[in-house]
Amino acid sequence: MWFIDSASTVGQVGDGWESGLIAFVDSSGAVRRIGWGRAPGPIGMTSSASPTTMAETEMPPTCSTYSVGGAVAALCGLLLYRIVPDIGGKPLYEDEAVAGLISMRPLGEVLETVMVDRGGAPLHFVLTHVVFAVDTSADALRWLSVVCALASVPLCFDLGRRLSGQAAGLVAAAVAASSTALAVYGSFGRMYALYVLIAALAADLFVRAVELRTRSAVTAAAAAFWLLPAVHPYGLIPA
Repeated sequence: MWFIDSASTVGQVGDGWESGLIAFVDSSGAVRRIGWGRAPGPIGMTSSASPTTMAETEMPPTCSTYSVGGAVAALCGLLLYRIVPDIGGKPLYEDEAVAGLISMRPLGEVLETVMVDRGGAPLHFVLTHVVFAVDTSADALRWLSVVCALASVPLCFDLGRRLSGQAAGLVAAAVAASSTALAVYGSFGRMYALYVLIAALAADLFVRAVELRTRSAVTAAAAAFWLLPAVHPYGLIPA
């Protein structure tokens, strides 16, 4: 939501547009960005519509911002604590071994094997191929899933924050960090943790696109959606 400050308005531009100091406010009422620009509507009007381009200025972080960031980081630490012992503590499963063996091939063979013989969804294999360029161990295969699982926690926070404020974001992050699914598959060397990450990213960017209603936001949301079938063929099925 944006608000045109009447004290800083420099005059009507025409066709119902005003220019002045525009403040972006989130669902909790906190001002997130301010800057000069143009927006439709009378002076002092609030709206969920997007203003035109403006010189944005990020608001300085507050103590609350640091506290929330610390809470999200602590939840990531909790998830890491839950899954790290399984990286080297569990035997390598057949499904993980197959994924690793395919990913060790040259990239062209990886894509051909996945797309022709396995029915598609090459993203996890390609990422594993990149990881194996540095380390070809089974631990490296599983650490890729760990990173994806950890990255999904702040994305879940941001999704909840966009939908219903910071408290909802913290609840969403806590649910993700304490979930049994991520506790099991967060260290499993297959695409499952990556799928959770991309699903959270797609949902977050979709809500962001609805908020901003800009071409770049919509493009980012669409691109994230198309990453879902690149992770798993079932990603094409609407939830």
